[in-house]
Amino acid sequence: WYTSNEWDALLKAELNTGRPVIYGGSNSQREGHQFVFDGYKADRYHVNWGWGGIANGYYLLSTLEPDQQGIGGNSGGGFSIGQNAIVGIKKAETGSSYRDMLAFFKGSSGGVTYSGLSTTETKFLPNTQFDVMAAFIANYGLRNFAGTIALALVGENGDVKEFISREHAISKLEAMDGSSGSMPGSGYSLTCTITKTPESGDRIWLMYRANDVETWSQVQGGRDVTTEIVVKAGGTGLKKTEQNNISNVIVTNDNNRIFIKSPVTMTMLMIYDMKGQLQKEIECPENVEFNFSCEDYDSGIYILKVITTEGVSSAKFIKN
Repeated sequence: WYTSNEWDALLKAELNTGRPVIYGGSNSQREGHQFVFDGYKADRYHVNWGWGGIANGYYLLSTLEPDQQGIGGNSGGGFSIGQNAIVGIKKAETGSSYRDMLAFFKGSSGGVTYSGLSTTETKFLPNTQFDVMAAFIANYGLRNFAGTIALALVGENGDVKEFISREHAISKLEAMDGSSGSMPGSGYSLTCTITKTPESGDRIWLMYRANDVETWSQVQGGRDVTTEIVVKAGGTGLKKTEQNNISNVIVTNDNNRIFIKSPVTMTMLMIYDMKGQLQKEIECPENVEFNFSCEDYDSGIYILKVITTEGVSSAKFIKN
């Protein structure tokens, strides 16, 4: 996830170069639309909705809600949830290469549901083998993918410290075309060994590289999948509630009931264990205050991600 400032800087940097940004979002009913940003003034972006000029104008990212809609619109509520952007739209340059795009998606096989990275390991001791399941992986690019994947230990800032599994060759992962009504994907069980002593903030990512590309990229994914496994939690110590405020969200724990108060609209709560595995999703559209019970959770430390219309706030809470 990007912070609000990082996202804003990314969009404005694109527009400053004269490149348009293909943008998208949805409402709380998951009714989405794609449109174009072609300029900005201060914190408002000029939107071309693609409806023959209907409702074109300057909008805040938090209120992408046109007064009128054309073909491809939704039933109301705007397009501020699940915002996404395509950047770097330009002609091919000499020496440039195609960029593949692999990502996790949630799916089932043999009665078992998989949603990204998972492992039963909890200690992550150096020179000790453990297995990680990576499923399902889809090819969201424009060409079939042929290359390799491997698991890596990365630092707090995303720097690769070492590859901890062997490289697994993929001869052909077909690009999605949307015509079959199903999503082709693959899953892999990879044996890992960490040789370095884990440091604060270390985590495990699945990396991929096409056969004709030199650089590695992370397999990413949406809100319903786990894209990283926390090896050693960051921070200088855990309190009852430890926050990383992005949008000034307040989280408190009162007798195993978690209370959240946000200055902007919340859309989703995501709860992870300390291995980075998604435990629960709670939808809370159009709420600025919300609470839930963690009474039935196993004892331990959990990470709460609060998704709002203007960013993401993270906090840790303890179930005693």
